[in-house]
Amino acid sequence: MADEVTNLNIFQDDGDEYCLTLNDTDDATYAFFEERGLQSGGYTWLAIVKALLALRMPEVVEQLRLIDAEADNMYAYSMDRAALERIADLIREACSDRALLTAAMDHAGDELE
Repeated sequence: MADEVTNLNIFQDDGDEYCLTLNDTDDATYAFFEERGLQSGGYTWLAIVKALLALRMPEVVEQLRLIDAEADNMYAYSMDRAALERIADLIREACSDRALLTAAMDHAGDELE
């Protein structure tokens, strides 16, 4: 499932596990990040997604095997595709709701790059 707004993708790996990837972002969110002096790479998104999960879906964290990032990409692995779909929906919501995105950024604190 590819998403043109936030470059989200969920795919099944070679086994039974699913992976959500997020790289880059839509132009409006990128501009919002720039206004705050932030990059829009993987580490920025990792801090935001962790904060979003803490704020809105702490129960989903237990369903993740791994959530991490590299320079251009944030990724999360789970055996539960539905959990990753919920995370993707939350990311989309944050991209369209500046108050939610700002709250996540504030919650991320020093982890935000």
